[in-house]
Amino acid sequence: MGPSPLTPYFQEIVQSLLIVTHREDAGESRLRTAAYETLNEVVRCSTDETVPMVLQLAPIIMMELHKTLKEQKLSSDEREKQNELQGLLCGCL
Repeated sequence: MGPSPLTPYFQEIVQSLLIVTHREDAGESRLRTAAYETLNEVVRCSTDETVPMVLQLAPIIMMELHKTLKEQKLSSDEREKQNELQGLLCGCL
C-alpha cells in the first residue's frame, strides 16, 4: 500500500478528534459518538507510515476505557451512554 494523502495530517487529525471527545458539549447531538466513529475510521485507514502514531493511541484509548469501567451507580440513561462509549472505544482498539 502506498503513502496515504492523510499521512502528513494523521497525528493532528487524531489529536483534534480526541479533543472533541472531551469537550463539555460532547454529549450533545452525538458529537462524542461522531468523533469516536471518525477516529475509528482514521485508524482503520492507517498505513505502515502511521503505525507508530496508532500505537501511541492505544494506551490513550485503554485509559479512556478504564475510566468507563470505574464508573458506578449510573442511571439507566447514563449506563446506555456508557455502553455506547465502551463499544466505540473497543472498536477503535
